[in-house]
Amino acid sequence: MSNMARVQLAALTLCAAAIAATVDVPKFWDYPATPVYRGLPAAPRFRPGEDLYPNGGGHFRSGVEFDAAGGPNFAGHYTIAQWTCGTGCTQMVVVDTQNGRIFREMPYETLDIDRYVPPRQIIYRGASFRKDSRLLVVEGCYDRDFRAQAGKAPDCARRYCVWEGARFRLLRRIGL
Repeated sequence: MSNMARVQLAALTLCAAAIAATVDVPKFWDYPATPVYRGLPAAPRFRPGEDLYPNGGGHFRSGVEFDAAGGPNFAGHYTIAQWTCGTGCTQMVVVDTQNGRIFREMPYETLDIDRYVPPRQIIYRGASFRKDSRLLVVEGCYDRDFRAQAGKAPDCARRYCVWEGARFRLLRRIGL
C-alpha cells in the first residue's frame, strides 16, 4: 500500500469515527416542549440581597433581569439567563417565565469557552438551546478555575442535558 493510500485510509477512518460519534447524540426535536408561553414574562424572584455568586460583581442580577425580560428562550416557558464571569467564562440559571422562580442547580458552576492549548486557541460553542425544546447542549471546559485550585485537569466536553421541570439530567458526555 502506498503512503498516499495509507493517508487516505487514515482520513476515512477518522471521518467515519467522527460521524459515528454524532449519529447517536440527542437532538433538540427528541425533547419537545409545548406549548410555548406567550404571556408577559414575570420578574425574576431573587432572594433578599441576592447577587448569588461571590465574584459576580453584580453581573448575576442584571444579567438575569435582562434575559428574563425577553421572555422564554428555553423549554416552552423558561429563560436561560447567562452572564460573564471573566473572559470566555459564563454562568447561568433558569428562570420560570410564568412565575419568576429561579432555578440554580445547573450542569456547571462556570463554563469556559475560550481555552488556550498550545499551539492554538480553542473556542468552544458554549450553551445551545431552543424555546421549543427541553434539551441543553453545553460545550466547553467545566468549572476550570475550581478544578485548577484542586489540582485537577479541566473537564472539557460536550454535554447533552434534558430539563426535567426543576433540574437538568445528563444524557450524554463526549470529551473534547
